[in-house]
Amino acid sequence: MEEWLLVLDGAPSLRTPSGTRELKAGDVVCFPPGAEGAHAVAGPGRVLILSQGPRPSIAVYPDSDKIGTRTGEEHDTRDFRRGDAVDYWDGEQ
Repeated sequence: MEEWLLVLDGAPSLRTPSGTRELKAGDVVCFPPGAEGAHAVAGPGRVLILSQGPRPSIAVYPDSDKIGTRTGEEHDTRDFRRGDAVDYWDGEQ
């Protein structure tokens, strides 16, 4: 899903597929859906990230090799290590 980032304070660094750069208060960055919109933000600073997307959704976290599932229900949000994956038929009769 598309996401927007607004820097509220500080000078956080932004890493995208095209490299890393420092941001400043007032900067706005738009991230398109898919791999081209991949991003990581690190302090110092405060940012606001806005997104609106379909539920359910899946997020991929390549740095930690995890996958996150989001159903839209707060109590049903889960993150999984890729190494814990099982075959589709595992446990099925």
